[in-house]
Amino acid sequence: EQNGRMDEAIRFLEKSISQSPDAASLYNRLGIILMRERRDFRRAEVMIRKATDLAPENQVYASNLKQIIQH
Repeated sequence: EQNGRMDEAIRFLEKSISQSPDAASLYNRLGIILMRERRDFRRAEVMIRKATDLAPENQVYASNLKQIIQH
């Protein structure tokens, strides 16, 4: 991701999620990339909603979700 290789970053995160489906941080990161780099707000919302479902106490995830919904 840091080198601008977004397709690889997305594939890596999707694979990581399939191996660790309860890792909220992976869903959040994927959602952020989809929102910022791909402008795929619908899918980004799904990912960040999953992160907030897994970690409802995390205010960063809640803030990210709010940002997507308001877009």
